[in-house]
Amino acid sequence: MSMSMLVRTATAIIGGYGIAAMAAITLSWCLPWSRAENVTAGLLAGLLLWPAMVMLGFALRASLHVCIAITGIAAVLAALALLGGWRP
Repeated sequence: MSMSMLVRTATAIIGGYGIAAMAAITLSWCLPWSRAENVTAGLLAGLLLWPAMVMLGFALRASLHVCIAITGIAAVLAALALLGGWRP
């Protein structure tokens, strides 16, 4: 396995998990429903986003593009969570 494929795989799996976690946090803080419904919706969205991020990791041409895309998506989700009231 080439080094580029290893970086792409690690970034897709670890970054996808990070995005799934940030999506769960963001939705749990920003949705207008009860706390239990917000957390459930966030976790379900995270379960859908993680495989999508892994697929994105192999859909882009270069491993640098994968790193930029996953970092950008995580930054947007973190900014939305902070605007919604989340304090790490």
